[in-house]
Amino acid sequence: MTTTESIRLLVVEDQPLDAQQLIEELELYGLQVFWLRVDNNADLMAALCESWDAVICDFVVPGMRWENTLTVVRGKLADVPFIVVSGKRGEEYAVETLRAGCSDFVVKDRLMRLAPSVVRELERAKDTRALRVSQEQLQVELQRARRLEATGHLAAGLAHNLNNILTVIMGSLDLARYEQGGETDNGYLRDAMRATERASKLTRQLNQLAAGPSFEPAAVDLNDMLAHLEMLVRPGLPERIALEVTHGTDLPIMVVDPVMLEQAVLNLILNARDAIDGNGKISCGVRIDDGRWIITVEDTGHGIPYDMQERVFEPFFSTKGDAGTGLGLSTTYQIMKNHDGNASLFSVPGQGSRFELSAPVKTAKAPVASDYFNALREGHGRVLVVDDTEEILLTSRAILKQCGYQVDAANGFTPAIESLAGDVRPDVIITDSVMAEGGAADILQWLNRRHIEIPIIVTSAFATDEQHRYSTKHGFAGFLPKPFNADRLSAMVAAVREPAPQN
Repeated sequence: MTTTESIRLLVVEDQPLDAQQLIEELELYGLQVFWLRVDNNADLMAALCESWDAVICDFVVPGMRWENTLTVVRGKLADVPFIVVSGKRGEEYAVETLRAGCSDFVVKDRLMRLAPSVVRELERAKDTRALRVSQEQLQVELQRARRLEATGHLAAGLAHNLNNILTVIMGSLDLARYEQGGETDNGYLRDAMRATERASKLTRQLNQLAAGPSFEPAAVDLNDMLAHLEMLVRPGLPERIALEVTHGTDLPIMVVDPVMLEQAVLNLILNARDAIDGNGKISCGVRIDDGRWIITVEDTGHGIPYDMQERVFEPFFSTKGDAGTGLGLSTTYQIMKNHDGNASLFSVPGQGSRFELSAPVKTAKAPVASDYFNALREGHGRVLVVDDTEEILLTSRAILKQCGYQVDAANGFTPAIESLAGDVRPDVIITDSVMAEGGAADILQWLNRRHIEIPIIVTSAFATDEQHRYSTKHGFAGFLPKPFNADRLSAMVAAVREPAPQN
């Protein structure tokens, strides 16, 4: 600190002239001092209801031992420097006071030491407070990280269960269509399958929360994406908030990660919703400008203070205080970096905010409309399906039989080994990666020890990139993430049974 700063000083001294002498010494040093003298415990307790930068206490005050005064002050103002001065006691008492927790000990006939001591201790107290605040912030961030980790585990478990359920639903819808003679114009079945496809995207987002995002670009119509988000968000907005979505004109098909980009825009829309206290409006639109696509999300909320605007994209920094995680905008920023783009903010406090997401235009051919009821790939041979979810076993067996395969089903690792130890062995094994007694890796190890070569297709409701790479590295024939429909299942088995010829 500079010697021109003003300080608030509490002086515990029974002699007014001695107290005045202390203050004059500090002022001669250049300090501007607002001070109060107390000489009894009642006045001390009253004074400690206010804030003070430092406390100077005489070694001997009638009715007030300096040790007791130190304890009382530390109980109220833990980081405030406490300096003992003495006119009759020598510096041999300094060790006693310092061991007790005082900041310094100054003899009155050497008061030239007082001002430098006060300045030094004020700086030290400032550093201590800054360190404590930093430690508290780190502790808060650690607690948030732990909550996020727990949320990630919960999300992974939820995604696993949902993917298993969706696998059964997808397969059953396909089987229902085949029982109708292959009818493809049944609107109810088609709508149901499209709904399960959207649900599978949601489980992918849950997996990303648990395992971290993976960048998977695809050909996307940004207008269609905004229309889907509007349909998703509008029912959840309060009636007092209007939502206006403006579609771009003559937009080409873009190469983006649709799940990531939807998440980024959704974060901004929800952020805008939280910024509007009363009636308001959220505007969302897309356009192309100077070779870049730009998505804007604008609100009529309370805006963001200028001193916070530079930090809004920092991890764990939230304009909502404890009500926010500080991850929504930082995630949005990282998503745009994955797209070689940028996220920016324009805000005037009291007048609302506008966020812009922009990235270079990368065009692609329009995606072919998905036929959710592609013809099954017929095949021949024997397939062993292994899973500890009975519904998946029944659905997979029914699909593969429809394709022309002979199918055995094993509800878990032990029944699978019992089946493999028999006289009739399958041509292909389809097994879940993780089950109660053992998974795909254990089945492969059992086969390798007996020098038995049977291609294994690994399925998993934890559809992460790591599992896909693991299955490829360790010699599995294929990886089929859940949820899968009949077409994907039949195509995977056919590819393993009849691999493409090598050039």
